[in-house]
Amino acid sequence: MAEDRKYFIFNKPMDYRRGTVDRMNAADGILRLTGAEPGWFFSRVLDSREEEMTWHRLRTVCAERDGGWNMTLYSSDSRFLVWGDNSAPVDEVLADPELSLEEKKQRMSSCFAKEIRGEADVLLFDVRGRYLWFLLEAGGAAGDFDGITEIRIDFPKQSWVSWLPEVYQGSGKNRDFLERYLGVFQSFYEELTEKIGRSPDLFDPDCAQADFLSWMAGWLSIEDIPAWNEEQLRYLLKNALRLYRIRGTVEYLKEMLTLYRDCEVYVVEHYQMQESDPEKIRRWKKLYGDSPYTVTVLIHTGQNGGQKEYRTFMQIVRHAVPAHIDCRIVLLTPYIFLDQHTYLGVNSRLGEYRPMQLDGLSAMHFSRIGQL
Repeated sequence: MAEDRKYFIFNKPMDYRRGTVDRMNAADGILRLTGAEPGWFFSRVLDSREEEMTWHRLRTVCAERDGGWNMTLYSSDSRFLVWGDNSAPVDEVLADPELSLEEKKQRMSSCFAKEIRGEADVLLFDVRGRYLWFLLEAGGAAGDFDGITEIRIDFPKQSWVSWLPEVYQGSGKNRDFLERYLGVFQSFYEELTEKIGRSPDLFDPDCAQADFLSWMAGWLSIEDIPAWNEEQLRYLLKNALRLYRIRGTVEYLKEMLTLYRDCEVYVVEHYQMQESDPEKIRRWKKLYGDSPYTVTVLIHTGQNGGQKEYRTFMQIVRHAVPAHIDCRIVLLTPYIFLDQHTYLGVNSRLGEYRPMQLDGLSAMHFSRIGQL
């Protein structure tokens, strides 16, 4: 029923820059007041490219609360305004900085079509003309204004009355009432049809709403969903197929850990401990275990992690390695402990010796304080 429907939409900074604005701004795509004073916005002239066009519907989406604004619609079949013995293109009048708002309104009074007082959804069956433009006034007497995220104007007029038997195809007040009455149900139907048409966006990781990401993650059996933030979940969903192909490998384990936390990950497996020196073998077994099914994961985050972070790392690792693997996690701390997990260039550095001084520049490990 709406195959030939067209529309103009305002939801980007460029849409508002093409109009005329005073004490309002839409840098982030949301039209807001720049201060406590009332502001106004004149749209550019919208061309339907058809004479005597009957417009269909106007929808406004507010940022938070509805209301706080008034809108005046103007329409005409000519792009020129005539007042008294003068005439000028509509665009010139709108953009003229020398004219006040009241002077612009006065010159456009002959093109007045409709006034809307904070109503979010309005039928425009009584607005006719090839060209249409509007004035949005916000704040002041209109009330508190939180901003507008989208303005959409649909055309041409399409009424369900045209689909009824001929007996209902009358004219005058009876037809006008029937069109407006059916327009309520028609609006619901059109909105539902649009939502169905946009349903593929719900399954696109780049477009889906944040609260829908966890549902999709559950469908794809992504583990540890509460541990991931919105950006990480989108990454996992977009790369799900590739990650499943490498699941259970060292590459997968490292990618999952670095995705959760910006850190350095080192994986030590049993086959890497090939050495003839018995002393080295003894130390390695102490640090990394003696079983061929034991894997040690060294994680260096650059700071001390708490128990909560350790448990999250452990949970991610358990779901990332094969079931028969015993995985040990070591969070590397920025301290030197002999014969333990101290790695030069990773969590320890060699520097010039400096005697301890109480100058605010030296630091001592807490374990040494009680021995002084």
